[in-house]
Amino acid sequence: RVEVKNLNSLKQIIQSAEFEALRQTSLAIEGTPTGRETRTFDPKTGLTVKIRNKTGAVDYRFMPEPDLPPVILDKYVLDKDTLTEFLEQLPELPEEATTRLMNTYFISEASALIIISDRPAINFYGKAVATCRRELGQGDDDDDCMKKVSVAISNWLCNDLFALIKE
Repeated sequence: RVEVKNLNSLKQIIQSAEFEALRQTSLAIEGTPTGRETRTFDPKTGLTVKIRNKTGAVDYRFMPEPDLPPVILDKYVLDKDTLTEFLEQLPELPEEATTRLMNTYFISEASALIIISDRPAINFYGKAVATCRRELGQGDDDDDCMKKVSVAISNWLCNDLFALIKE
């Protein structure tokens, strides 16, 4: 664990974090342990400098917060029997939705990012593609037609429909 002190701005926080990431990565590659220490950031050089070693957690003053009770995730809190069941009901993460839209519907990352920016639009887009394919009589194995329909609908959704909604 490394603690960096005397950071006076957001810029210094970013610079010190970047430097420490590189420094600790190079130490890990060399097989040298980082150790527990306190460092300070020198804004003139952009480097962190070791101030002192820390020997234990006591030096870092890690203590439980007495006013915060422990969080117990049981079936009454989760409204499910297991944590896995609870996690399965959570909505899709933006990164996962972007990847799924790109891989399933063959649309660009830019279009996928626009669609996922509005959560209901994700479901709307999927239903619109399915409806168009059903109306056109396309089979599930026709990737070329899927691509054409999917791209056309994403263009309509991202360019035309979202523009009308903003007006």
